[in-house]
Amino acid sequence: MYPYQPYFQETGIPCFVAYYRRYLPYFQKVKELVENGTIGNVINVQIRFAQPPRDLDYNRDNLPWRVQADIAGGGYFYDLAPHQIDLLQDMFGCILEASGYKSNRGGLYPAEDTLSACFQFDNGLVGSGSWCFVAHDSAREGSY
Repeated sequence: MYPYQPYFQETGIPCFVAYYRRYLPYFQKVKELVENGTIGNVINVQIRFAQPPRDLDYNRDNLPWRVQADIAGGGYFYDLAPHQIDLLQDMFGCILEASGYKSNRGGLYPAEDTLSACFQFDNGLVGSGSWCFVAHDSAREGSY
């Protein structure tokens, strides 16, 4: 149960959460491999996501909604990273502590485009992540 679920049950307001990826067969298999020890004892987790800007990111007069602060808040990170973090928490437990930095390195839009974080799960496992949405094409890792 999500912590905010009782509120929506009490008020009758519909609430939809799109964290379905944890149920896809690929991620279920990864979780199984982690849980049964097939891949060994996980001692560290790292996320690396680097993508060059999309063509739309260069159009200052018509920027994608994801990078418009008044609509989306904080850029592509706010749209994409929660799904990655949800998968990690499903596999390794709740993240109890996190710290990070954000920056706008590309200057294509006002929202941050480069972020780094460190985090620790409730079982003591530590991890880190880096997300860059203005990387050079040669640094590409992950996908939208």
